[in-house]
Amino acid sequence: MKNYVYVILAVVSIGCSSKKKVVYFQDIDKNTMSAIDSVITQPQIDVNDILEINISAMDVQSLEPFIVKSSKAESGQVFLVNREGNIQFPVLGTIFVKNKSVPELQELISDSLTNYIVNPVVQIRITNFKITVLGAVNSPGTYQIAEEGMTMLQAVGLSGDFAIFGKRDNVLLIRQENGLRTNYRIDFTKTDWFNTELYYLKQNDVLYVEPNFAQVKSAGLIKDINELLRIIATTIPIYVLLTTR
Repeated sequence: MKNYVYVILAVVSIGCSSKKKVVYFQDIDKNTMSAIDSVITQPQIDVNDILEINISAMDVQSLEPFIVKSSKAESGQVFLVNREGNIQFPVLGTIFVKNKSVPELQELISDSLTNYIVNPVVQIRITNFKITVLGAVNSPGTYQIAEEGMTMLQAVGLSGDFAIFGKRDNVLLIRQENGLRTNYRIDFTKTDWFNTELYYLKQNDVLYVEPNFAQVKSAGLIKDINELLRIIATTIPIYVLLTTR
């Protein structure tokens, strides 16, 4: 009977996670955090991005040629970045926007408009900024972000946090940059990546959280703790019956 109890305890311990594999940011008291400005990056405009461009000026009438079906002092127009990385802007014509940051494009359009408008003000926003979180999180999915920047920590929080069986020390980040996909591995039990460009997510970033070994094994053997308890409750009486005869 004693040996059988040892076996049961061994099985139960398979599903248990050590503190080192579960607790976040274990070295945070040992590391110095850099200033936010040193790690934040401006999103770069890419093909298929949707840009909302607002222009305004004191002279309302001077805006009319640059506004489609509108003569408001402040107007928001939506532009899709085509495969060549261009948008078609009224009067100004074709503008190459791919790989430009929002501030860079605002300055470019503002400078172009000064030939026609006195003191134009240009505001631009990427309206389809989105990230995807998959795997062992509580609410996986693709999330549309109103802001033009989100930290890795905010993304994990948005997805409902890691499931208890998620591997925190080997999170995969898939990033699209300059027509290429790059993979990064991030250890959420540490903080060394806080001071890198990985701290802020970029447009279309994908996070994948792997399930731990115990969860992978249980997918084909024991689905959850309730099933494990049912197996134990059924097996012990049978064992006792067989060994007491």
